[in-house]
Amino acid sequence: MCVTYLDPDVCQLIRKTSALNRLVFVACNLKQFKDNILYLCKHPNRAINTMGFRPLKAVTVDMFPHTPHCEVAMLQERVPSPRLADFKSVGEPTAADTTQQPNQAAAQAE
Repeated sequence: MCVTYLDPDVCQLIRKTSALNRLVFVACNLKQFKDNILYLCKHPNRAINTMGFRPLKAVTVDMFPHTPHCEVAMLQERVPSPRLADFKSVGEPTAADTTQQPNQAAAQAE
């Protein structure tokens, strides 16, 4: 069975299921596939408070070679949650800035 689109409620359920870290999405309708993938990859907002997915690999599958029809399969992975430590205040040095060798820091200051 080939699903041509995901119901919006199903897309929301996939987004809210935090235990789901990888997803293989198979579709035969490319327009609906695009719409569903855009929703699944969206950044979190007030309505969607979980991280989205990012595409890793996509392949087309020609199951019916004598027709112009083909399916697409895409492997997606959930985007890791950003940690507060990954963000810095303006002017605050990053971890990369503080791990430089003393002679590198002096050379950059000149």
